[in-house]
Amino acid sequence: MNIWRKLTRMLGFVGRTPRRRKARVLFVGLNNAGKSTLLNRLKPDREQLSRKLIAPTVGFTTDVFV
Repeated sequence: MNIWRKLTRMLGFVGRTPRRRKARVLFVGLNNAGKSTLLNRLKPDREQLSRKLIAPTVGFTTDVFV
């Protein structure tokens, strides 16, 4: 099982009967490692940004999604 599927199942975003769970996730990594992209991919499809619209983050970012 790949990391995307494992993480989204753990958080309850995939499946016919989605579970609602609260979770705090911290991504730490090197510059240009894909942390913002990973966060974007965990969002539901309707809230995801286009790959072209994801800009490098200066400082830090927080995001809340259901």
